[in-house]
Amino acid sequence: MLKRRNIFIILVLFILLGGVTAWNFLFKDIDVKIKNDIQSGKSVVLLFSAKWCGSCEKQKPIYEKIKNEFPEIHFYLVGSELNKIKQKLLFKYYNIKGLPTFVIFKDAKEQTRLIGLQTEEKLREAFLNK
Repeated sequence: MLKRRNIFIILVLFILLGGVTAWNFLFKDIDVKIKNDIQSGKSVVLLFSAKWCGSCEKQKPIYEKIKNEFPEIHFYLVGSELNKIKQKLLFKYYNIKGLPTFVIFKDAKEQTRLIGLQTEEKLREAFLNK
């Protein structure tokens, strides 16, 4: 019941504060830097993850290894530090259907979306084709 109440409170915040204002309040630390990098046309990779996701935990060491090979790309691990309610809202905002999910942006546009546990080779290929 507490979960439903929290979701209700968040929805009321969205309605009262006008959606965008509430979004900025909830995700100001996450979203501003990411959106600035994407809008500036930089190559950006977002890895949507959660601590409770077994595949996400398996993906992290591969992600850490691969990101060091591509210093020109801006990498962000998104969602794992949030509570479940904020995760749900963030994942819904970015239309995340499964975890882990990589979303690759270039020239301010989404280029590729990879869902599920990815191999080093698949990630290298995706990042090179960015």
